[in-house]
Amino acid sequence: MANFTKSNFSATPKWLLKNEEKVRFDLSIQRGFVWDIERKSLFINSLIETYPVPAFYAQDNSNDDYIWMLDGKQRFGTVLSYLKNEFSLSPNTPSVNNVEIANLRFSELPQDFQDEIKDYSFNIWKFKNISESERDQIFYRLNEGMSLSKMELTRVLASSKIMDFINEISKHEFFQNVIAISDNQRNRFIDQEIILQILSVLINGYTKGFSSKELQEFALKLKENGIPDNIKEVIKNTTDYIYQAIPVKEKFMKKVNIPIIFNVAVKAQNNEVTSEKFGGFLQMFFNDIPTEYDYATDSGSAKKENVKIRIDEMNRYFDENINSASNYKLPEPKTTGKRGRPLGSTKEKLIQSNPPENPLPLVASPESLS
Repeated sequence: MANFTKSNFSATPKWLLKNEEKVRFDLSIQRGFVWDIERKSLFINSLIETYPVPAFYAQDNSNDDYIWMLDGKQRFGTVLSYLKNEFSLSPNTPSVNNVEIANLRFSELPQDFQDEIKDYSFNIWKFKNISESERDQIFYRLNEGMSLSKMELTRVLASSKIMDFINEISKHEFFQNVIAISDNQRNRFIDQEIILQILSVLINGYTKGFSSKELQEFALKLKENGIPDNIKEVIKNTTDYIYQAIPVKEKFMKKVNIPIIFNVAVKAQNNEVTSEKFGGFLQMFFNDIPTEYDYATDSGSAKKENVKIRIDEMNRYFDENINSASNYKLPEPKTTGKRGRPLGSTKEKLIQSNPPENPLPLVASPESLS
C-alpha cells in the first residue's frame, strides 16, 4: 500500500495567474513545453466551450508553500501564456456558437469568452508524504498512454538526483550553443539523452549500445548505484575542455558524434593535449573520416558493435595523427546571407567566442573510468 495521502482542490486560470510563482514545474521528471499551436488552440477552445478536461496532479511538500506539479505542464503553460497574450489561436481553431475565434489573442476575444477561460475550474489532486519512487510511478502511469518520447520515459526511470546532474550539464554553454540540435529536439530532451550516452560510454565502455532499451536499463542502474563522483568530475571538466576546443557550431558537432568525442577527449586530457590542438584534431578527423567510422555511423550508430567501432576508429586516428594536428581554426565567417546581404557582426561574434588558452587540469586516468 502507498504511504502518501491525497486531497484535491479547485483552481481557476485567474488564480493560477495571480499565484504563478507558487505553481512549479521544476521537477526533473517533467517534460519540456512540446505542444504545437494546434493543440494549444484546441485546449483554449475547450475551456471556452466548458468541455471537461483531465484532472491535474501535484506533490505537496510540507517544507514549502509551492505546488510541485507532476502532470499538467502543457495545459497550465498554455492557458497562462494565452492569458498573457503571448500567442494567437490557430487559423484552424473551431468557432464557438458561430463566433469566430481563430487568429485571436486573449484580449481580442469577446468578454464572455475571456470570462469562461479565467473562471474555468481545474481539479488538482495533491499528494502529501509521497516518496520519490512513488512520485515517479505516478508520473509514469499518468503518461503511459501518452506519446512520450523514449527519452522522456527514460528520464522517469532515473532518479531525481541523476536527472538533476544531467540537467545541470545540459545547461553548459557547450550543450546550449555548440551542439547542433533544434529547439524542438531540446524540448524532447535530446541534449540530455546525449549526456546519458556519454555517461554510458564512460562507465560501460564498449559493453553497451545506445538503444532505448539499453539506455532505460542504464538509467535504472544509475538510479540504484548513483553516478560515481570521479565520473561527475570527468563529465564537467571534459565538457569545459571540449568547449574550449570547439567554441562555435561545427557541422560535425551533432548528436551521433558527441559521446565518441567525449571518450577520446578524456584520453587527450590524460595525454596533456591542449584544447586548441584537440579542436584541430577533430577538424582533421571529420575532414578525413575513416571509412569504418563512417559506415558504423550510417549502419545503426546506436548498436553496441557500432559504438565500439566508432570509439576504436577515433582512438586509432588520435594515436596516429595527434602529433601532426594543427591548432583549431575558427570557420571562415559568412560574408553574405541568403540574399547577398552582408553579415557584419558574424566575425566579431566568433572572435568573442574564442576560448581561454590554458588547458584544463587532468581529472582522471582511463583506468579510473572503468
